[in-house]
Amino acid sequence: MLFTNHVEWCVANAPQSRRLAEFFGRYKFFRYKRKECILRGDDEPSGIFYLVNGYVKAYILSGNGRELTVNIHKPVSYFPVIWAI
Repeated sequence: MLFTNHVEWCVANAPQSRRLAEFFGRYKFFRYKRKECILRGDDEPSGIFYLVNGYVKAYILSGNGRELTVNIHKPVSYFPVIWAI
């Protein structure tokens, strides 16, 4: 099935999220590459992200440089949550 926009995709793949998809559908749609950093810990986001497809890993670096996963966002979720409330 071919979708003309991300709202159609969301409604078809997660119909329970129709209101969220319609709300976020009014804003600009961005695509990111796999492993691309979209937000750093010291960045101040200009808004929130609504994830349509794929997964986003939120992590911190420990004192010895190890990557510690704190959250994995999946489709039909939004982040950073603190900016959503």
